[in-house]
Amino acid sequence: MKSHHKLSSQERDKIAYWYAIGTRIREIARRLERSPSSISSEIKRNRVDGIYHSIHAHKAAIARKQHSHKKYLLKNNTILTSYMALREGTCDETPFAVRASLFPFGTGTLS
Repeated sequence: MKSHHKLSSQERDKIAYWYAIGTRIREIARRLERSPSSISSEIKRNRVDGIYHSIHAHKAAIARKQHSHKKYLLKNNTILTSYMALREGTCDETPFAVRASLFPFGTGTLS
């Protein structure tokens, strides 16, 4: 078995062909030297109307990779300025008031 590597578009094409002609998942995994669970997950994740499409699968994988490590950005300017002021220690409000404005329903802390 390979160590953790993403499936290539050529491997996805082979999966699509072998799966379409009825090759069992374990046999596909053996041919590609991959885990059967990896092949099964790939097919389940990228089926459209019950049919595995390698082109769709590869495009979806690229999109997942591009969006996977993006940091959450605070979009509300009031929350962002309150948070930055609290972190810098220049906040006029008490930490409790800032925390209440950041998490109005008591759903989180700043730590």
